[in-house]
Amino acid sequence: MARGNTRAYRPLEEAQLPNRNHFYLSVTGEGQYFRVRPSNSSVLEGGEVTIFCEVGNRVGTVQWVKDGFAYVIQQNGEIVGHPRLKLIGDQNAGIFNLKITDASLTDDGEYECQVGRYLRVKPIRASAHLIVTLVPASKQDQNAYEQGSLV
Repeated sequence: MARGNTRAYRPLEEAQLPNRNHFYLSVTGEGQYFRVRPSNSSVLEGGEVTIFCEVGNRVGTVQWVKDGFAYVIQQNGEIVGHPRLKLIGDQNAGIFNLKITDASLTDDGEYECQVGRYLRVKPIRASAHLIVTLVPASKQDQNAYEQGSLV
């Protein structure tokens, strides 16, 4: 067998490696996924509600979107321009719950938990609808509401 242009394998020495400040991330197994998806819920005006979102194998950035508009979330979980809203939970553990206090009719709508793309890992999103209900004005209205006859 002719040897021709074949060369023996020889591992590179550290000094032969190019000096680059790059690193590579190898993602194996499942992509990012929802451990807990947001679910439809309702709250009385003035009440408090938490919309749950837990992500497994998260590598992308998480954001909350209401009716198509993304919230700007600060490091401490506060939502810019929305003091009654806050991101709660251990983000390192994949918990990104949205807590709404003193609910108002303007909070009624579609909420979406989005996890962005990262390299070749696909983005994911899950949504839920929040219904904010007016508090009945009188005791009679309250009784009718509880019995389901007041719409």
